[in-house]
Amino acid sequence: MSRRRMFACLVLFSIAPIAAGSAQTGSIGGTITAAGTAVADVVVYLVPAATSGRGAAAPVAAEMDQRALHFIPHAIVVSPGSTVSFTNSDRVMHNVFHPPKGGSAFDLGLFGPGERRSFVFDHEGAFVIFCHVHPEMVGYVVVLATPWRAVTDDRGRFTLENVPTGSYVLHTWSGKFAEHLQQVSAGSDQSAHLEISLARGVPVDPRALPDPRRAP
Repeated sequence: MSRRRMFACLVLFSIAPIAAGSAQTGSIGGTITAAGTAVADVVVYLVPAATSGRGAAAPVAAEMDQRALHFIPHAIVVSPGSTVSFTNSDRVMHNVFHPPKGGSAFDLGLFGPGERRSFVFDHEGAFVIFCHVHPEMVGYVVVLATPWRAVTDDRGRFTLENVPTGSYVLHTWSGKFAEHLQQVSAGSDQSAHLEISLARGVPVDPRALPDPRRAP
């Protein structure tokens, strides 16, 4: 083998692993505040700018506990078709229901300590969850088809992983704040950090958004 051919082979072998291992995804993260204070339990999600790039996440199994007269976590985000289990971890009777709104109402009835009830969320939307026994208890199940979604932690932080390279519209959802919209881009093997400030207002129900599963 000539030196030129040997050198060419070495170059190919050295490049191939790098090309094969390079992921065409990035991450988008940041912090959400309101009036300078970190905001927890804000749902953050991405909708691709190009309809052809939209994806749909598979259904998941999730849990929301009823503990110390609170729904914990306060807010969760799942895919359409997901099953959410509600466990009564208190020593009193509890209930789980969503009030009538667009034909999506449900009521899981009363159940005692240690019992669990489940519900399948078939459609996208923001579902407020109440307890008939304890009116002060409020939780949220947000159902989104997009696979790029997260909920902020107690320091207002979120991270969206494995976002394919491209352009997106970032949306926020909170039961207390107006929706925030922002154009963002994901780059291959790159990370973006955003500082987002929310304002008080009426949240937008994700049911008004295009369903990625129906994208052309």
